[in-house]
Amino acid sequence: MSSSRDNTFYNNKLLITFFLAVCSALMLINMSKMQTKWLLVFIMLVFFPIFVFIMGSLKKSLLSILIFSFSIRMDFNPWYGNSSFGIPISLTGIAIIALYILWFFEIMKERGHLKIFPSVTIPMAILVAWSGFSFLVAANFSPVLYGFTFALEFLLCYFYIANLSDTKTLLPFTLNCIAVTVIFSSSVGIIQYFFPGRLNLQFLGWENDALKLQYGTSLITRAVGFLGHANALATFLNCWLPILFVFSFIVEKSKYKILYMAALCIGIVALILTFSRGGWLAFFFSIVLVMVILTFQDKKDIKFTKITRVFIATVVVIFIAALPFYPYIHERLSRDDYDAATNRITLAKTALQIIKERPLTGTGLRNYESLTSYTPFVGNTPTVHNVYLHTAAELGIPAALIFIYIYLLFFFKGLSVANSGDRITALFSLGLISGLAADFLHGMFELGNIGDPAFLPVAFMGGLVVCLKNLQDKNKPEQI
Repeated sequence: MSSSRDNTFYNNKLLITFFLAVCSALMLINMSKMQTKWLLVFIMLVFFPIFVFIMGSLKKSLLSILIFSFSIRMDFNPWYGNSSFGIPISLTGIAIIALYILWFFEIMKERGHLKIFPSVTIPMAILVAWSGFSFLVAANFSPVLYGFTFALEFLLCYFYIANLSDTKTLLPFTLNCIAVTVIFSSSVGIIQYFFPGRLNLQFLGWENDALKLQYGTSLITRAVGFLGHANALATFLNCWLPILFVFSFIVEKSKYKILYMAALCIGIVALILTFSRGGWLAFFFSIVLVMVILTFQDKKDIKFTKITRVFIATVVVIFIAALPFYPYIHERLSRDDYDAATNRITLAKTALQIIKERPLTGTGLRNYESLTSYTPFVGNTPTVHNVYLHTAAELGIPAALIFIYIYLLFFFKGLSVANSGDRITALFSLGLISGLAADFLHGMFELGNIGDPAFLPVAFMGGLVVCLKNLQDKNKPEQI
């Protein structure tokens, strides 16, 4: 009973602690003339012991920082002037290393365990190793090293989460962290839209103003959050919004229901303000997927009328949130900005030409842009807006197939858990695979590959899916 009260106390303080630390940092950043990136790091270090004390657990504190780190590009490179070269040091990487050190001591004290999960881990390790050895065919070594750092984080993040031994107790905590992170990152994006220039994001190496697109005489401002680009924010939100959608109608406690519904609503508003057409499509697809799977499930404790009510409520929220921006949404959907669609077709043809000439090896990780002889757009980013073509162009067709295979493994393992008898793990898995499906679909319109930090949430979600599948298999009665 006392333990339950303690957990409730720590969970109630989670939101306050996050906002206290980050808002204080932003306030001092705007007031100080120091190098603000280091000021933010200093403030985070000062608040960390306080954060651990309030959370009551070092492991939970590090996990919450890991989840929060997905919403902010907080990395620096002390060895190169160019931030896209060499070995970056990221907030995600620091959290992962700290969790592994903690895990090592847990194993030494026989309170931890280690499982390989070869069906997923082996192909993922092959893909990561493949990306690292791509320096053998790359024109430039440093971009490979930079991308390999994030590819290694991808593997380590997945493997740690897949091996969580106390998943049952950590699922509610993880969900609360996701909700708080979505509220914060979405709020930042919304503030950017309505009060441009107020957050002073130049300390992270970005432009102070939000992203803008010119449509004839119309100028569309796009929310970017702490991720540097509106499409990156849309991708991030699409990972987590389906989980919040699922739990907004099944959670019993009203305070958590309010938290999840608030995160869902604020996240939807921020997603609209990204003006990401691929993001909108992916979110709609993920919600429909949730409804379809729940419709065909035999869950007596979840009435279809209740699901329908939440779906209708979500549609109403989307309609109300989108209504003030209808002229811009109409422009975004009906008009092409600077022949972007035509240019993307040309870029896709360029990628296909590279794949045709280098089908097995590709150009090397993050070396696509170095092949200027292929690039028809001098002075513009030549990267193809398709994750799978991008992966095939940089790492070869086999690597792209492995990448897709990993997505499919996560999805079908999660689908198996979603059809299990355990209510909470089944629904959590449903939210995860819907988020993964949204990310997979969005990847058809975006750039990046395993060497991009944008895919770290995928590693986290995939690790959770594998962990839940393992939990399901352990609890399954033996066949006689």
